[in-house]
Amino acid sequence: MKTPYDIVLVLDQSGSMSQNFVEYTKINGSMSGSYGYYVKTQNGIYQQLNKNNIGSWWNPKYTWSYTDSYSGKTVTVDPNTTDVYVA
Repeated sequence: MKTPYDIVLVLDQSGSMSQNFVEYTKINGSMSGSYGYYVKTQNGIYQQLNKNNIGSWWNPKYTWSYTDSYSGKTVTVDPNTTDVYVA
């Protein structure tokens, strides 16, 4: 005998879910620090950037990237040609 399931569908029309919980502000200028930066993808999703040192500790060379939530691929971002945001 299979166990029956109770399924409930709730339609919320109050408008409380229309609020943005996080506000993103476009930055102008250099990115100092290594955390808290985001890019807006083509899908409209904000993805947090990772700071990567591809040089050495005495001669660092940094790149910025994120892991695309749809494809799982790493995307490298040039902050000089891409809008960057802080939360």
